[in-house]
Amino acid sequence: MLTVAIVQLYLLYGDTRVYKVQPSHYHFSASSDQEVEGLSTAKLALNDQGGVLDCELKTSDYPWPFCGVRIEFDEDPEFGISLKNYHTVRLDVDFVNLDDNSFPRMRFYLRNFNPSYSDPENEYTLKYNGLEYQPNSDQGVINIPIANLQVMTWWLADNNIGIEHSAPEFSNISRIEFASGSGNALGNYRLSINSIEFVGNYIEGETLMLLLLVLWVSLALVYSVAEIRRSRLLIVKEQNRQHHLKNLNRTLRAQNYEFAELAHRDALTGAMNRHAIRDWLNQNYSTDSATGGPLSVIYLDIDHFKTVNDKYGHSVGDDVLREFTLVVMGILKPSDRLVRWGGEEFVIFCQDANIDQAIGKAERIRHTIEQHIWVHGDQLTSSMGVAELKQERPIDMMARADEALYQAKHKGRNRVEVSL
Repeated sequence: MLTVAIVQLYLLYGDTRVYKVQPSHYHFSASSDQEVEGLSTAKLALNDQGGVLDCELKTSDYPWPFCGVRIEFDEDPEFGISLKNYHTVRLDVDFVNLDDNSFPRMRFYLRNFNPSYSDPENEYTLKYNGLEYQPNSDQGVINIPIANLQVMTWWLADNNIGIEHSAPEFSNISRIEFASGSGNALGNYRLSINSIEFVGNYIEGETLMLLLLVLWVSLALVYSVAEIRRSRLLIVKEQNRQHHLKNLNRTLRAQNYEFAELAHRDALTGAMNRHAIRDWLNQNYSTDSATGGPLSVIYLDIDHFKTVNDKYGHSVGDDVLREFTLVVMGILKPSDRLVRWGGEEFVIFCQDANIDQAIGKAERIRHTIEQHIWVHGDQLTSSMGVAELKQERPIDMMARADEALYQAKHKGRNRVEVSL
């Protein structure tokens, strides 16, 4: 009963640790390119939960106009907070272009101070862990896994950061920043911060299980000694009981592996996995009841990715795969689905897109990959095969896209081939 009670308490409260960031506790301020001799303006009005920033992006000698909100945990950047026990940042933030009521892209950063590379007198040396995304009008609260944030490659290059410090860090976050997107047009914008929360664990599930295991083993030893003193028969019964528990644990471990296999997200990149997309295809594009509308597919492969692993190691290769996923997802529509198919192969399912629209999107992705500055410093390219669903099964469309990908590789790589 004690174990059941502890597990129930953990399920109710163990994963509900919430850290709220509010103006009553931390310093919120407006930021703009005026800090670097630009002309953009920004005005912040605070409320109990956050604030509303009205800003105007203006042209000037500074080539990248921006505005945003900076949140400081302490006046001294050396003193921040550790997010070690937090796994998710929960944001309720709206960003609107007031001139045309559109919802442009915006940037979100967690700035980390580490004396190995940060200078308290130079704010730019605080590491940029972040991402760029496009909020929707009805999106409301979004949950972003902290592990999905990546270090900005331009920051690594500008500060000459070594490979040992190139990974994301969240041990001493002293700044939170929201900013307009890198490609936003000039004009008037409104950034509304409704709430910022970090969600985590009071105690890790693995730690709890270990403590319970130690507790059970200790109780079992005490109980075994007492039973030995009473009779050999009870010892045999206890041994049978222990054998039954081992079999039960073995069965539970097998079920846990099965549940992990059925998870809908790739553990390394955060992209969908095959199981998730198979359910979606069966629901929307089965031959018996195709209700999903037009569908095109882009089958892409990172060219010569084995060279990255051989030259820099699999840890850097994993960082490149995570960055590759973020770069590609930054180009996709909310209705598109990015699936890690295996290794360095990815598949994009473009719902409500014909073959011409899919080809255009593939070319944009290919060009962006070729021009992007990657975390390991070398250029990457990708080959792609494109196909559109006809009077056929989705698996047949995939086979045609795979063949088109083969042709792209055969013709020299870094190109898009189409199966009509």
